[in-house]
Amino acid sequence: MKAGMFTWIVGSLCCALGAAGGLFAQGLSGTGRGPELVFTEQYAAKNVTLVGKLSLESEVLKLDLQKVGDKTYLYGAGIKGGPDVIIDVTDPAHMKVVNTIAMPANGTGGQIQIADNLLVRSENNLNRNGPAAERLGITLYDVSDPLAPRYLSNIYYENVHRGYYPGGRYIHGTAQPEGFQGNIYVIIDIQDPTRPNEIGRWWMEGQAPGETPSWNPRGVAGRLHGPAYPVGDRAYLSYYNAMVILDISDLSRPRQISKLIFSPPFNVGIPVHTVFPMLDRQLAFVAGEATGAECQGEMPMAWMVDLRDEENPLPISTFPIPVPPPEYPFRDFCAKLLPESVGSRIADAIAPARPSDWRFGPHNIQHVPRWGRMRSDIIYLTYFVAGLRIFDISNPFAPREVGYFIAPDNMADGPVKFHDLMVDHDSGVIYVNDQRARAERSDIYALETSVDDVMPLTPDP
Repeated sequence: MKAGMFTWIVGSLCCALGAAGGLFAQGLSGTGRGPELVFTEQYAAKNVTLVGKLSLESEVLKLDLQKVGDKTYLYGAGIKGGPDVIIDVTDPAHMKVVNTIAMPANGTGGQIQIADNLLVRSENNLNRNGPAAERLGITLYDVSDPLAPRYLSNIYYENVHRGYYPGGRYIHGTAQPEGFQGNIYVIIDIQDPTRPNEIGRWWMEGQAPGETPSWNPRGVAGRLHGPAYPVGDRAYLSYYNAMVILDISDLSRPRQISKLIFSPPFNVGIPVHTVFPMLDRQLAFVAGEATGAECQGEMPMAWMVDLRDEENPLPISTFPIPVPPPEYPFRDFCAKLLPESVGSRIADAIAPARPSDWRFGPHNIQHVPRWGRMRSDIIYLTYFVAGLRIFDISNPFAPREVGYFIAPDNMADGPVKFHDLMVDHDSGVIYVNDQRARAERSDIYALETSVDDVMPLTPDP
């Protein structure tokens, strides 16, 4: 696709691959109000093309990639008690499910990482008020053969969220030990993956039993969302209300270097959901997460932060808030969800869709580097109902959007909400997943982008 071109495709996806045009449902205006149906089979893209789509029979949240021989596999972390799903994406135009890994009884997952032929996943209670899961914490599987995963071990925690495992000896986990308030940073030695052993931990004051915070935790703010990104002897943490930099030269005793507080004043949702360091440029990407339904409250932000003085990190820019293309049937993505819009009337009609699923704002980037060269001048970011957004950050003082993909909505399932992504930097394929609350299933999209035509890759010095 040529730089700057916009493609609008209408019809079912199976037909949409070969169709283009500027057609709309009769009676739609740019205001997001009107009597006609809004959720039709249509998608919009800029500098992104659809390669393949796979509909799953269950919902998955986080994604990861694995290469075994000449095969490439995409893993989807099951939620709502559903299994982890293993998908052969060697041919991304013809993806297929080849295996699943069941959840423990009364358990749910959602977080998953694969490296060095190990699968590391979270296991939590499916229902906080229901029967306890038969297993909780961080669980390891041997997936050297994705067609025959083998359970290795579990280390117990009351709650687990997104960790970091790029391979090697240590898992940098996000977990709640017994007696603590919310998740903290834990470092787990898996030199013997059948006997994981926690060797270090760090938390904010007020989380440990008997502690009182000296700062305003804003309720749930005093806990680690994760992951913690280790880079050399430093770790970079997304701690709900703050970005935290730690010295981890002694893994048994992490030490705080600095804390950059975003909330207050930015109190919406999870103010600091992601902290992604790019030390080759002495920068960090920081983003919040929208958690409220129908754009209630402030808009979550995405930031660039200057790390040249690690004791005093400094926000230097915010990312532009995505807006629909001129042809889109809403003036903005919030209009798609606001109470007076057609979108929310459809939301009421298809109840009991989960309100928190009707969200607009940043969510995930690729959290773990895999193979190939991961460009530090481009950010791929899922944005819930605004789909996949691609940003040029070559000038960190002025991030700009250079591509997007907005997937189809429909009456039966409600708006598509993109959650996670992984980029195969060898093939250039971007994998994203959506969740369909009404249908309790997910779709996997394989996408390609032409941003390299807009932003040629700078050779290594």
